Amino acid sequence: MNTINEKTELFEKQFASATGDISKVALLNSFAFEIRHIDSSLSIQKSLLAALLSEKINYPKGLASAFLNKGFGEMVQADYANAFQTLQKAAGIFDAINDEAGKAHAFYNIGVVYSRIAEYNLALDSFQKSLAIRQTLGDEKGEAACISQIAYIYDKFGNIGEAYDYYIKCLAIQKRIDDKPAIALSLMAIGILKQNRHEYEDAERDLLESLSIRNSIGETHGSLVSMNYLAEFYLERNQLEKAKNYLFTAIEKAKKEIPPFPANLCRLYTSVVKVFAQSGNYGDAILHSEMALKIAKENNLKYQVYDIYLVLTNLYRQKGDFQLALASYENYHLAKEETINLKASTQLKNLQLLNQIEDEKKKAEIHAQHNKELEKAYGQLKAAQAQLIQSEKMASLGEVTAGIAHEIQNPLNFVNNFSEVNKEMLEELKAERLKPNAERDDTLEDELINDVIENSGKINHHGNRAADIVKSMLQHSRSSTGVKEPTDINALADEYLRLSYQGLRAKDKTFNSELKTDFDLSIEKINVIPQDIGRVLLNLFNNAFYAVNEKLTTGHGQPTTESKYQPTVSVTTKKADNHVIITVSDNGNGVPKNIVDKIFQPFFTTKPTGSGTGLGLSLSYDIIKSHGGEIKVETKENEGSEFIIQLPLI
Repeated sequence: MNTINEKTELFEKQFASATGDISKVALLNSFAFEIRHIDSSLSIQKSLLAALLSEKINYPKGLASAFLNKGFGEMVQADYANAFQTLQKAAGIFDAINDEAGKAHAFYNIGVVYSRIAEYNLALDSFQKSLAIRQTLGDEKGEAACISQIAYIYDKFGNIGEAYDYYIKCLAIQKRIDDKPAIALSLMAIGILKQNRHEYEDAERDLLESLSIRNSIGETHGSLVSMNYLAEFYLERNQLEKAKNYLFTAIEKAKKEIPPFPANLCRLYTSVVKVFAQSGNYGDAILHSEMALKIAKENNLKYQVYDIYLVLTNLYRQKGDFQLALASYENYHLAKEETINLKASTQLKNLQLLNQIEDEKKKAEIHAQHNKELEKAYGQLKAAQAQLIQSEKMASLGEVTAGIAHEIQNPLNFVNNFSEVNKEMLEELKAERLKPNAERDDTLEDELINDVIENSGKINHHGNRAADIVKSMLQHSRSSTGVKEPTDINALADEYLRLSYQGLRAKDKTFNSELKTDFDLSIEKINVIPQDIGRVLLNLFNNAFYAVNEKLTTGHGQPTTESKYQPTVSVTTKKADNHVIITVSDNGNGVPKNIVDKIFQPFFTTKPTGSGTGLGLSLSYDIIKSHGGEIKVETKENEGSEFIIQLPLI
């Protein structure tokens, strides 16, 4: 039974013949769960009916299951704010009725929501909660699902080795219980990891086995995904005929499905374009790009439309059809503007979700006795925030230096003031000593001498206080071991980009910027001092976010009239000859030509007084030089800046 129509028809017959309300709730929830991936809107509709009926008959387990299904459907539709709220309700009800299996399922889905909005630390915590419960219950299928999600998060963290170990552990459990769909999914994930590690023979074997299992159990969606990944694998290996065969087989299969799989079909055509373009057949590449574009437009796949127009622009240009290339490029810009608006809307939804999360934490603090799990999550989140702040202090020497200047200002004022007073009193004492003995006031002289001695003690005290502050804060800033070690530069750059952005968001929740990354996955680990390179990256990211925020707001802090302006900060990596090139760019105001040559000088800053010390770029320059590398800047006024770091591979 493959079609949604057949499934719906069977459900309606069963529901019509059901006699009790509890049976009807069970049928509604079972059907909603079964179609959650196929038709999320219908799944949500049936979940709502189940929820209403459960409330009517006071059936909490049915209500919690309905919320669980509804939340999953909302998550599929990328409505993360409502999904989080609905799943929290489900978790609360399951907890109240001591349904551990249901609670584990709710925690799992909450983890998926966190993962979808890139809150990976919170996602990891939710999956670990679900895993602990499922291990206690002996639920091996659920245990394997949690381990698979944890592996995915470690992959996102850039810890490929840890991710691989978790996938292998997951696969062992799935093979023991003979969960074939899950086995196929794990094999595909492992194959992709091995491909990224250039273990091509093993990667090919795992990807082929994944496809074979999915074909044998009739898992159409999964087999289309597997064939697409296999085609991409062969494309990377320049085995174009194999890639083409898998893609066209998958396309024919996707076309026959009812309902069809438009997103899969669009991705397959896009991969076919790569095959033809790589072989120099621009005519067929253009033809299949237009097919992909037609599918994307008909099914409102906005992100694909944006990408395909850019591909078409390059293909027309390579073919020599410059008029068509220009027309395609104009369409690309229109689609890009629409995509930026869509991203802005998504960011707004995610911000609303984060605000909801914050509200939930506050409720947990106030009503801790009623919800211990939420209180624990709140405490862990506060600890994570404190750790993030501590990491930012340790990484950014420029910010620590600003802190030193602020902290020592008070004792320095005392030193200066008492020194000036001592000078005046010594001059008064000297004048008194020059008078004839009969006119001299011995009592006044003694008082002046005692005051000078007392003030000198205060000067010494406050001078020592200033020295202690400097010593303490400098020690606080020295997080580097000074030892080079093999470092994943892509993971490091991604980590500090997020760290910088979240640090700014913590200070100003109204601030938003698009983050773009383009990492060269062929770059292997290079020997650097990770704390020092991290400090450089954090400084560049902080400056970039400052620049785009400055462009977004006027001197009075109000938004500019350039409503179409989208703050964007990007980081790219590329391997060239014996070097790794890291580029950090922004679309802020840029650096004026008359001062661009001064920005790496110590204490030079373009920020207003009190906003910067002028040491960040100077220290960054020294760190890169000490690694045998180079750092330079390319900038255009009113368009943005680009900082380029070049580090040796050896």
